Amino acid sequence: MGDREATIGDLRARLWNQEAKIGELESLLAAHIAASAPPEPDLVAGEAALGEKVRFNDLTVIEGIGPKIADLLHANGHIRTWWELHHTDVAILRRLIDEAGSSAQLHDPSSWPQQAGLLARGQWHEFTALVDRLRGGTRGQ
Repeated sequence: MGDREATIGDLRARLWNQEAKIGELESLLAAHIAASAPPEPDLVAGEAALGEKVRFNDLTVIEGIGPKIADLLHANGHIRTWWELHHTDVAILRRLIDEAGSSAQLHDPSSWPQQAGLLARGQWHEFTALVDRLRGGTRGQ
């Protein structure tokens, strides 16, 4: 029993160290993403192009993201800005949706990072052209 407990203790310590390293790397990545963000886009131009009021970093502007999915991204993915979403891998978005349950699984996040990048850079006309080709956040044919 003593060897087994020692091994378990050693493995727990190694796991804790790895989790700490992951946390440090996640913090560095978040800082890098924030530092590389473009300046706030012209929201007045965005409102003119989209035909509706646009709030900076409002994830619900993205086709396929409603208030519940935005809350999910904020709470579980720590994704609060268009730029952060632009830099989030689709596999991570799919995992967050899968973990949220059956009603969220109807969403396809494959275009969300692209949409978010266009919004973050203020490329309103490119964004509206992309959204025109999308249906519920999936790429149109």
